Amino acid sequence: GSDEPGTSACAGVGSIEKGSKSKGLATFRCANKPHQPSFIYASRVGDGVCDCCDGSDELATPGMCENTCLSVAKDALAELERACMQKMELS
Repeated sequence: GSDEPGTSACAGVGSIEKGSKSKGLATFRCANKPHQPSFIYASRVGDGVCDCCDGSDELATPGMCENTCLSVAKDALAELERACMQKMELS
């Protein structure tokens, strides 16, 4: 609780990152460059699972998470292009 501010000890209370879309919940912001930033629950930081494509949630274990954000961004762009093409075909 209050003796562990900024940690995941009370995962459903407070906010680690200003601007979080998860009002009232403790969250962590993944920068995910060059892809889009995202928020995860603070309780998922340092849990041994790579939740952020940039690996920023597991920085305490160097080399644990490969930065896959470029690949994720390319996949998202390809999906957006497919959706645009389908919409243009329907017009």
